[in-house]
Amino acid sequence: MRQPDGPTDIARYHSSQTPNAEGRYVGRNFSRYVSAELDTLIDRYLSTIPWPERMQALRAIVRYMSEGATVIGFFYDVDITFMSTKLKNVGARQSNLWDIQGWDVVHSPPAGQNLP
Repeated sequence: MRQPDGPTDIARYHSSQTPNAEGRYVGRNFSRYVSAELDTLIDRYLSTIPWPERMQALRAIVRYMSEGATVIGFFYDVDITFMSTKLKNVGARQSNLWDIQGWDVVHSPPAGQNLP
């Protein structure tokens, strides 16, 4: 099952999100990993407002998950991003090639001239 795995999705690893009989099989913690220590870290992250302290709480979660190998992704989707000063008509987060016919290449001007 494909699952988002960013900082905004960290709450799905909380024990309360585990789909089990007690919770009527509702929840987003499909790995069913349950840990009171991880729950405490997630609660601290979700209830902290100042940015430096919030990032410190997230760092503790990432350390916990990394050291215990609690979450290991099997595959990752690739997102294509084109970045060049020589391409034009390409969106900032263009990941589809469906409109490639509208793209163009800016050719370099002769030496000593600048592009507008």
